[in-house]
Amino acid sequence: MEYRICFYTTSWGKCYIRDYMDSLEADNLEFLGLVLAKLERMKAPQCHRDPLVKPIAGKKYKEIRPGGSNTARLFYVVYERDIVLLLSGYTKKEMKLRPSELRLADSIYDDLKKGGGYYEEYEI
Repeated sequence: MEYRICFYTTSWGKCYIRDYMDSLEADNLEFLGLVLAKLERMKAPQCHRDPLVKPIAGKKYKEIRPGGSNTARLFYVVYERDIVLLLSGYTKKEMKLRPSELRLADSIYDDLKKGGGYYEEYEI
């Protein structure tokens, strides 16, 4: 089985992960290439473990860690058994996860649980 990579759009019409990917495209194509390569690897179920993926304590979603000094963090859930559903992302420059990014991911995940938004497959 291979996972499909999908972007989630909230019930209020915002696709935070697409906005993040668009910002990378505008600012840093090399870093975007690194992120896209990691997403391609996420199609394989055996890649859903350390060091590429880390669980977040107390959360139902996980984070993808593409690596590098400007380290991207992409929050996702496995949805409907065959979808890596990306919720949001940001470039981590501090040692700890930003609480504001976790709150955002929480609100997006809550929207997903309520069935408010929709998702679209992302072609890498």
